[in-house]
Amino acid sequence: MSNTKLLFVCSGGLDRSPTAEEIVNTEFSDKFKARSCGLYPLTHSAVLTREVLKWADIVIVMEPEHKRDILERFFLLIRDKPDIIVFNVPNSYVRNDPELKKLLREKIATFLGDL
Repeated sequence: MSNTKLLFVCSGGLDRSPTAEEIVNTEFSDKFKARSCGLYPLTHSAVLTREVLKWADIVIVMEPEHKRDILERFFLLIRDKPDIIVFNVPNSYVRNDPELKKLLREKIATFLGDL
C-alpha cells in the first residue's frame, strides 16, 4: 500500500512548508510522503501547480488565506479532494527555526492522530 501524500503550502514556499515537508519525510516516512510549495513563490522555491495538487492526497496550508486562494484558483481540481487543512502557523518564522519545528511537530502529530 502506498503512503498518503501530503502537500504543505505556505506563502513563499521557503520557510514553513519546507520545514513541515522535512519533518514528515524524516519522522513519518513509514506512512506519509510530503512535498511543499508556495502560493506566491520566491526565488528557489516550488510553486503550487495543477500537477502538484493532483499528486496530493491531502493539502495542508499554513494560513486561512492560503485555503481561500487555492479554492478560488483551483476549485474544479480540488473539489473531489478532502477539505484543505489549515494549520494556522503565522508567517513569522524562518526555515528550520526550533520554535517552528516544535509548533509544526505538534500540528502534524495532532493531524495524523485524527486520520
